[in-house]
Amino acid sequence: MIRNLKFVIVFSGILLVLPFSLLNLEWVVWFALVPLLIATLRVNARDSFVLGYLCGVVWNTGSLFWMHVYDPLVLPLVVLILSFYPALFCLGLNVFCRGRIHPTQNDLVNQASLRGMKSQSNLSFLDCCVVPNAFGTSRNDRMMWAAPLLWVSLEYVRSLGFLGFPWNSLGYSQYRQISVIQMAEFTGVFGVSFLIVFVNSGIASVIINLRRHIGVSTRCKFSEPRKELLFEPVKNLSSRCAFAYSKNKGVFYASKIIAIVCVVLGLWLLWGNYALKKPSREEGEPLRAVLIQGNFGTDCYWGDNSADIMGRLSALSLGSAVSGPDLIIWAETAIGENPETAFAVNSRLRMEISRMLSETGACLLTGAQYNCGGRDYNSVFLISPACEVIDRYDKMHLVPAAEYFPFWRHTGPIEYLLRNAGDFTPGVRRTIFEIPEGVSAAADGTVREENTTSVQAADQQETDRGQAEARQKKVRFGVLICFEGIFGDSTRKFVKDGAEFLVNITNDVWSGSETSHHQHAAIASFRAVENRVYLLRLGNSGISRVINPYGIVEKELGAYRSGVLAGEVFPVSGQTFYTRHGDVFARVVLALTSLLFFCFGVTKNFVKITACLSFPRKRESRELRKL
Repeated sequence: MIRNLKFVIVFSGILLVLPFSLLNLEWVVWFALVPLLIATLRVNARDSFVLGYLCGVVWNTGSLFWMHVYDPLVLPLVVLILSFYPALFCLGLNVFCRGRIHPTQNDLVNQASLRGMKSQSNLSFLDCCVVPNAFGTSRNDRMMWAAPLLWVSLEYVRSLGFLGFPWNSLGYSQYRQISVIQMAEFTGVFGVSFLIVFVNSGIASVIINLRRHIGVSTRCKFSEPRKELLFEPVKNLSSRCAFAYSKNKGVFYASKIIAIVCVVLGLWLLWGNYALKKPSREEGEPLRAVLIQGNFGTDCYWGDNSADIMGRLSALSLGSAVSGPDLIIWAETAIGENPETAFAVNSRLRMEISRMLSETGACLLTGAQYNCGGRDYNSVFLISPACEVIDRYDKMHLVPAAEYFPFWRHTGPIEYLLRNAGDFTPGVRRTIFEIPEGVSAAADGTVREENTTSVQAADQQETDRGQAEARQKKVRFGVLICFEGIFGDSTRKFVKDGAEFLVNITNDVWSGSETSHHQHAAIASFRAVENRVYLLRLGNSGISRVINPYGIVEKELGAYRSGVLAGEVFPVSGQTFYTRHGDVFARVVLALTSLLFFCFGVTKNFVKITACLSFPRKRESRELRKL
């Protein structure tokens, strides 16, 4: 049986690759799991695990192929680990759907006899397993509700811990479907994944029922072949379907499932369209930001090329002075040394940046490698127009096996595997940067405002109290460095601490693949929707984007291009449900899944357990009291 299903599983794995490729076939994911779900119910538990693992290998290899650039051994290691999740999904679904979790008539009779009852009607409410019956008595009933719960639970578990890797969760494939992703402000990306698996399980359930019931009715009705039907296949098929619909409850069941799926999907989209029409929570004047995409290769970073890199970045930044920026953003590790000490030692670097900031009158946000006390940090610095460091943030969630290794690394095979890994130290402080709103302090200490000179602006601010208050107001934002942007629960803490918009800087040029840029950029849209804030995403080699609180990409600069992306960011106040509570939806789903399988384990051995836990009858209890 399993040999015949291998091609079906490989096909399902290929369908899962397409939504995360450059083809932008996000609609494929709505039925990509159907072959896998159908095959899982046709085999035993052991074979279902093998089929799920095979599907995971095809899916992860096809979507994460670019990881081989880092090291040839990294890709097979990651694929082998991540493939366990779809394998566990198929195993759990098979055990739950194929196992008997409801007591049969004989079980109830035996249970009644064990308790000395004349009739099974005397059994208690719990004895009749009313709660498990809510999930249905057929395999399709159970699959309909258990599949989304189990899948989302495994996706959530995959995102936990320092080794968490929630890359390419199913929900991320829908970042361009704006109406679908609006529910993320309550559920995060896991809610969208739940909806996708729910639709897949509904389609699989309909196919299984139609196939089974139409086949049975055909054998009953057309046991004697008719000559005219053999030559009229269209009429034959329509007759059989009509008979099955009129005589079999299976088709009515399929119609019910279709109706449920359509209602759930319709309500989901209805809320998404309503959320898009709600008034925004934007406050104050827009902040003019400029994203500098340098597109430098890994072979020319730092070292002897640092002066050339600074010159090119400064030239691109000076070219944006016409738009009057308030904030200029450079990518991750754009500066290869600590700016706090480099400005004092490297006069050329300070002169280059100081000239650029003085002419633009903007603040500079740049990634840099920071060293303190013999420890290296992947950091980001906010530098004032006076070329002074305002604040610093050290990356808190490092990339395992790339920026650090959580265990002892100086052992033979591990040391060889991680020969290119860094040795960074995670940060401990979640920094919220602050800059003036709509006004930038120039290098000479004066104030620059749009459409006025520095002196005129200073005079007007002293005479106009309202403008003075506006100048004193600070715009607060948080920065996500590369890998940190894929964790929604940690990202929302920046907004909860007061950030009014988010910035994500990264450097994906090492992958050498536009697919990795596409996948990483898709994740950023969910971080904006979850917290209803603007998000500026800048990559050294792309993809750079300005994303509004609804997840809509307002401006974009493609991968492997050098250029400037200017946009306006409105500070957003208030907090969403997700900002306040995080992944509470995923935690509830995980709790329900655990309870579901606990009930399954209990009711599967219903007779034995209830016999052991049964209490003595009243007569026996009275006799015991007499003794």
